[in-house]
Amino acid sequence: SSEDEIYLRCPRKEFSITHEMQSLLLKKVGVPTHNKIKRIINQRTRNVHLVIEDVMFDHNATAALQLADGFGIQNMHVIERMHSFHPDAEGDSRWVHLNRYQTQEECIATLKKEGLEIWSSDLSAGSESLNELITHRKEDQTKPWPPRIAVVFGHEAVGITNLMRQASDRKFIIPMKGLTSSFNIGAALAITMTSLKMNGFLAEPLTPSEKESLEQEWILKHIGRKSLHQLIENNPQHQLPDHI
Repeated sequence: SSEDEIYLRCPRKEFSITHEMQSLLLKKVGVPTHNKIKRIINQRTRNVHLVIEDVMFDHNATAALQLADGFGIQNMHVIERMHSFHPDAEGDSRWVHLNRYQTQEECIATLKKEGLEIWSSDLSAGSESLNELITHRKEDQTKPWPPRIAVVFGHEAVGITNLMRQASDRKFIIPMKGLTSSFNIGAALAITMTSLKMNGFLAEPLTPSEKESLEQEWILKHIGRKSLHQLIENNPQHQLPDHI
């Protein structure tokens, strides 16, 4: 490609556009929105992923998605072996990379390939308290810091599956002082992510190339498919691939 071309990346897609088209896109987005996009991306983390295994209720799917976005978690992994993951209208999945799997094996293989430690919320015997787990991991000088981890939450009634339990590097519980055995998934997620954030687990930012890719992806998503194609119609000298 020519030197005046830049690369604009969408999830699992890559294509080239000219600097002139980039200028048109930024003009369409506007300076305040563009600055907001860059500010939020600078707060995204690459070293904590969220895994949701067969969550049954849509409002819990929504809560998980909102909490991931709110805590700067860019990568979510959703296992849909028994139940589809369907956030309601308040759960905007455009700004979080949502990876869907039909089996636990497929998801676990991806997490392992990414080099992620698997930390699962699990009420079974052998689980340590979340605070103990965080303390032990921070004191472990044999492993790199900050760690790259995948935090797993399972089905509302039965929790994680045996497959996920066996694949987990660590299992944790959030101690309860009441009569109920556990928090709902939204509360448990909020407590877990707050604890991780306070202890420096969410501090690792995206790499420069990841930031660039995500910025360009979000610009396209903010403009939207309809407005983007109108922009192309009004500027026929610039073209984008059909999949956009």
